[in-house]
Amino acid sequence: LGFSNITGLPSKYISMANGLVGTLCALWLYNNFVGWLTFLSLAIPPIGGVIIADFFTNRKRYANFEAAQFQSINWAGIIA
Repeated sequence: LGFSNITGLPSKYISMANGLVGTLCALWLYNNFVGWLTFLSLAIPPIGGVIIADFFTNRKRYANFEAAQFQSINWAGIIA
């Protein structure tokens, strides 16, 4: 529905296109499942490490969570 709202095309056609893309991705994943798991094991833990490091280096910012002002994009986190 989101793609349909963005493009203005009927949701029937967008659903068929998304189904085709999803099926092709599933076929690729079926043939490369171990490689996909290896990629996930390499990609996900560093993201958590960056979040934890940001918390430890900026504890004062997280002390009063209700009054905290967050940036829309944390460029230091993106660079890390």
